Amino acid sequence: MLEGRVAGLQSHDNATPPQSTSAAASNDESTSSIPYTPEGRDGTSDLSSRVGMLDFRTTQTEPQYLGSSSSFAFSRIINLSLSSNLPTAPTLAHLSDRRSSPSPCLLPDYDVAVKLSDAYFKHIHPQYPFLHEPTFRTWEAMLYDSSQDFTETGFSFTPLFFLNMVYAVAALLLPNTQSLAGQLYISAQLYTDVLSKDNIESIQALLCYAMYSLRSLEGPSLWKISGLALRQCIELGYHRGVKQFAPAANLLQQEMRKRVFWVAQGIDCTVAVRLGRPLGIPPQEIDAEFPSDVDDSAITDTGILDSPRNHSNQPTTSMSTAIHVFKLRHLWARIHTSLFSDTVRLSIDDHTYHARIEQL
Repeated sequence: MLEGRVAGLQSHDNATPPQSTSAAASNDESTSSIPYTPEGRDGTSDLSSRVGMLDFRTTQTEPQYLGSSSSFAFSRIINLSLSSNLPTAPTLAHLSDRRSSPSPCLLPDYDVAVKLSDAYFKHIHPQYPFLHEPTFRTWEAMLYDSSQDFTETGFSFTPLFFLNMVYAVAALLLPNTQSLAGQLYISAQLYTDVLSKDNIESIQALLCYAMYSLRSLEGPSLWKISGLALRQCIELGYHRGVKQFAPAANLLQQEMRKRVFWVAQGIDCTVAVRLGRPLGIPPQEIDAEFPSDVDDSAITDTGILDSPRNHSNQPTTSMSTAIHVFKLRHLWARIHTSLFSDTVRLSIDDHTYHARIEQL
């Protein structure tokens, strides 16, 4: 998936591959005294553990960790070709030298804005539904209402952050709007007070950054930003069931806390699996319910207007794809924790390893 293609670049801050892979392996040539482990069947277990820490940039002060499940783990292929030359990826610094930095801009004209928001909710929202579309549309209409007085005391600039970020992400998707994406992204940085709110909006803001990072080299590290979002979810108790831990929240709040948690957990799980790193939260610590399978328009403060979809022969909703993805990511997390954790692989025998596979 798209997360996988960019996870390495974003996690390493657009790092270049190591130039001393052979040297890293040759420093630990002796493996005769290493105990047998399940991975030892192919002779790569000890090698994986020894080269798990690799220096991806000559400017880094410390190496970065890649575990055994990582699609970027050179420990997986080092036995096959110790002398292979891996292609060098351009760094962000090199790319920045080729173009001038974008400047903030005003919101686009209303027609362009609607085109961008439509693209976002058509292509991004079905898999990452951490925003409530009716709420966003209300903000959009309000900010483009010429009669709105933005100098009034108490006016919140939070909507301006989300509009700029949503438009920036959408501009990366549409033809002939790539340059606008950078300007809108910079404009959103003028309204980052939302990040200090320590509530659901601050998590949604972090996830907006994650969406931008998925599609641009200029966003923050996907590994770091998804981890921040997940940590904030845990701090607010979003990993626990809403019926027991948030009974006083209205139905819209309950649904949105479930959505933001499962989106954050899904991104964190994807990046962790791709990089072979530990999950941000163990699956056994999660008892949050999956969101209701209803369209955004059916969820209000006072209740859910439609009956949730509960059978495969019923028409799909705007949430159906996301719920399926959430369940898959949760399964990924269980598999990753039970079978691919480096500490687990080094501490269990063949019989236990296969027993865990059967349990899954």
